[in-house]
Amino acid sequence: SLAAQPVAGKQIEPSAAQVDVVILNYRTAPLAVRAAASARADGADSITIVENDSGDGSLEALTRETRDFARVIAMPRNGGFAYGNNAGARAGDRPLILFMNADTRLENGALEALAAAFLDDKVGAAAPALFYPDGRPQASAYRFITPWGLLCAHLGIEKLAVRFGLAGLSGNADLARNGDYSGPV
Repeated sequence: SLAAQPVAGKQIEPSAAQVDVVILNYRTAPLAVRAAASARADGADSITIVENDSGDGSLEALTRETRDFARVIAMPRNGGFAYGNNAGARAGDRPLILFMNADTRLENGALEALAAAFLDDKVGAAAPALFYPDGRPQASAYRFITPWGLLCAHLGIEKLAVRFGLAGLSGNADLARNGDYSGPV
């Protein structure tokens, strides 16, 4: 997901040039390299890979494979997801941050599309549509968990809700799963 950092007194023109990309690695160096390469191919020029003390040679591989286009930060311990991502966020200085999982890749135009969401000053975070490797849409926008939602999911009503477009019975906010959903999650 992409998040905006408040920048006092500055109006930004959202674009890929305004984005710091942060990729967290823990024992997934080949995937992190692929994710970083996809961000670079989509126009990112500020990419940080946080190596969360994998202890498996990841640091060396990441440094070697991405030295021409990304900075690698070696963490002294594996402090978890937020610990690593926060360190990556502090390393950059741009008004937008894309937190990218190591097992993802950006399609052409994704950075610009995500950044464009911030033209609306009410937007503080944006998340992309997700797709499986075969191109099928993946559910990626959910409502807050409620007892009713848990009951519907447990009883299998969730599947019927998605099939028949019954949003009130589904925890998934994007029933169409086509990436066009915009709204609260």
